[in-house]
Amino acid sequence: MHQIPFYNAIAIVNSPAFDICGKANRGEIDEVWIYNGPYFGFFESSLVGPNAFRYNSPPVAMPHTCNRLIPIMGPT
Repeated sequence: MHQIPFYNAIAIVNSPAFDICGKANRGEIDEVWIYNGPYFGFFESSLVGPNAFRYNSPPVAMPHTCNRLIPIMGPT
């Protein structure tokens, strides 16, 4: 069986280049969209932030600095 590698959501969320939690904490963004192709390993949607819950995928794990919930969408 071929295993599809999933993207590293923690690395994306914590990347200084994207500053996702910083922008969310400052109220500059409400959600993140990551466009990708079929079988790239992205979930359709997931949540990052305090008390994140299953949102069509497991929540993005710690560590992160988001102080509110941010949906991460991965449309193909």
